[in-house]
Amino acid sequence: MIKSFIVSNFRSINEPQTLSFEAIDAKQGEDYQVITLPDGTRLLRFIVLYGANASGKTNIMSAMNFVRKFIGADINANDLDKTKRIKVDSFKHNKENSKFVIDFYVSNIEYKYELEINNEYVALEKLDKKEKAKDVNIFYRFKESKRKKTRIIFNPDLNIGSLINDFEKYTLDNISIFYTLRKVNTNKYDLENVFKFFKEKDVLSINNLNENSETKKYILHLLQGSDYNIKDILVKKEKLPDEIIDFFKNNEKLSDTLSKKIQTDPFTYSVTVTHSVENNDGEKEVFDLDYEEESKGTKNTINFGLRLFQSLGSSSLITADEFENAFHPDVMKKLIFEFLNKKNAKSQMFITTHYDPLMEEIDFGELRPDSFYFTEKKADGSTELYALTDFRGYDKLESIRSAYRTGQLGALPKIY
Repeated sequence: MIKSFIVSNFRSINEPQTLSFEAIDAKQGEDYQVITLPDGTRLLRFIVLYGANASGKTNIMSAMNFVRKFIGADINANDLDKTKRIKVDSFKHNKENSKFVIDFYVSNIEYKYELEINNEYVALEKLDKKEKAKDVNIFYRFKESKRKKTRIIFNPDLNIGSLINDFEKYTLDNISIFYTLRKVNTNKYDLENVFKFFKEKDVLSINNLNENSETKKYILHLLQGSDYNIKDILVKKEKLPDEIIDFFKNNEKLSDTLSKKIQTDPFTYSVTVTHSVENNDGEKEVFDLDYEEESKGTKNTINFGLRLFQSLGSSSLITADEFENAFHPDVMKKLIFEFLNKKNAKSQMFITTHYDPLMEEIDFGELRPDSFYFTEKKADGSTELYALTDFRGYDKLESIRSAYRTGQLGALPKIY
């Protein structure tokens, strides 16, 4: 689970900005919106971020996703070489490295990962873990300039030994040490644990519904509870002809990723959605519709539902930018509470939105005040990130939403 995230010098973010999942002492949703870890740390399962257009909401989320992907992305080794630039955009006129710090828990162990990076190389990469209330370094990687060699120092207790040569050989300037784990034959617990936590999971697809009855049951439950008249979803799976499989397997012009996909999943899929409606006589009628003919809202609900289902058995983080653009507000709230109402789940959700009626859920006691964050665009164009709970007396406000709409909380566009 994520405890906190700090970013500086990334896109519109100049000075360090902190997004914290640590829960304050509040009563709302304590039993299902907060997870208490063995060391007493209390972490939120949900954060929502508000702000005017171009205030930096998306950039905060993009920064977090950049680090997560940098650590654990499934990158094809053949797609990387030491000459490729890193796609990291710094704040205007800021010539320093972009910096990221993410504090998180894996298997109830607290870790802190630090990254300093520019378009050409990783300047610093560091992993610590908390052990008996002390920070213990696992590895420290640094490079003082483009021309100097990358140095990697591991904790002696890891017994890396001669493997250090492999790490230094395969850890290119533009990739993480965690990527190197796929090249170096080691099963060091902390390294593997952290990598698996951040590694991008294979996303569930509607094509796989027939393979897991619980997944299908969950998706239909979501759809029917969101006022869709969908009775069933049927997936037809057919194997590709052998000559087509051979063509993809032996075609050198195709990428390794595509060739591998055809070999591991040599099937075509057709998805039919069954609807139940009433005719003019009030009698039930059933008709089938090809999945591609479904509305965007229906597809969004199915695809997000698959992400929700996949997250419930893990400690993963779901992110969604401008959440209100994909769903009707009532469906949006349904999906949020469907996620939160799973007690003892350790997954987390981080969304951005302009939909301020969601703030009323604080007044109703359904959502926690510490789950709400805001971004403000400063005079120099940089992003300032702050929490609702940073405001003294926020808990005395009659309506959080009204306070926001009247400008008391900032994060609104200045319309002239």
